[in-house]
Amino acid sequence: MTEVTETKSEQASEQNLNIFMRNITQIMDRLEEIQKKIGPPDFGNTGTGLKGSLLKLFEACCPLSRKQSDDQLWEEHQRIRTLLEDEFIPKSNNISDTFSRRNRSISIETLFDDLVKSGANLSKLRLEFVGGEVRVIAKENIDPMTPLAMIPTSSIILADFFSQHEGLNHLVNKDPILSSMHNILLAYGLLIEFYRGQDSSFYNYIQALPDCYENSYYYSLEDLKLLRGSASFRDALNNWKSAVRQYAYFHLKIVETMEGGEDLKDRQYMEKFQIASRFCFEDYRWAVATVAAKSLSIPSLGPHSINLALIPIIDLLKHSNTVTSFNYESQERLLVVSNGFEMLSGEEVSIFYGARTNSQFVLNHGFFYEENIHEFCMIRIPLKDTSTKVVKHSLLGKLGISELNGIPWGNVDRRYCLLYENL
Repeated sequence: MTEVTETKSEQASEQNLNIFMRNITQIMDRLEEIQKKIGPPDFGNTGTGLKGSLLKLFEACCPLSRKQSDDQLWEEHQRIRTLLEDEFIPKSNNISDTFSRRNRSISIETLFDDLVKSGANLSKLRLEFVGGEVRVIAKENIDPMTPLAMIPTSSIILADFFSQHEGLNHLVNKDPILSSMHNILLAYGLLIEFYRGQDSSFYNYIQALPDCYENSYYYSLEDLKLLRGSASFRDALNNWKSAVRQYAYFHLKIVETMEGGEDLKDRQYMEKFQIASRFCFEDYRWAVATVAAKSLSIPSLGPHSINLALIPIIDLLKHSNTVTSFNYESQERLLVVSNGFEMLSGEEVSIFYGARTNSQFVLNHGFFYEENIHEFCMIRIPLKDTSTKVVKHSLLGKLGISELNGIPWGNVDRRYCLLYENL
């Protein structure tokens, strides 16, 4: 067995937080560059109808959030919701219609059995259904850093998979978003696999997924109002806006392809699975929410060091402050999942999702983790690029605001950081 990488949860390190603060501005700048590449797209004479409504929706989602106040973001969000109600924007929900005909508990059991038949080793785990929820329980004591499960790589949905996908590889290679942002590629690819139905090799996995989530992509206006004044308010609005912008962009691309785009192969693939007539916001929102809630970063066997993945059964495990390792058994083509802490027979099995704040857990996963050792709050202080910027920056430093400081909160060390924004 070849060990590729290890994800650890030990202490909330100053080094990790400093790296986060140093890189976040560069990430925002990269997203801005990508947005400039794609918008405003040239879709010809849109006029009215579906194409015109989609373009209006896309343009409404284009302003950069970091240059907007909370009030501006809130007004923008309400306007985006209004545009989604346009008569030409599809109101269908194929996800809900399809999943309403299945029993999810049975679908999860079917997936479990199918994985074992495909070569997975899940002998140390069993499923338990309580009050409509599924829990994964240890059937025996599991020693630290010994495999708790082995999943065939062919059963894992990887973002890299769609770069060679029979119907998406051409689109991925030429699209600036899909080729550079793995989370969006994984969401778009997942939805296409849903539309393929039983033709998809991931059919049983998709049938076992929830039909909706409790994360920010499903927040109502009332839910969002409760976040006003918190550090999560802007992030929740940004998540919503990003999902709608992506939906409008991809739907416009689909319409353009079906109207006689240059690539005949793309059009034939969409016709085969009726993608143009089925693609809608509710379906795309579900795909984005699925990736936000369930994807994990694992070592890549491809050109990238890390790959974003949806791992069947493993994505049912809850988060805890453990140490989780993902290794590859190259001969058997298995992903081996191990934990650094002992698990006792009868206990619910958990893994480490990554060093995330409780805001990220709530917005992306729909839960709050009380014992989060990686908790911190980022304080945004806009500094206009004027002659007094250096003086203000120096003053904040003298006040100690630019430092990373621990704030006692319960029995874990909470942290706050400072992000300077150039306006």
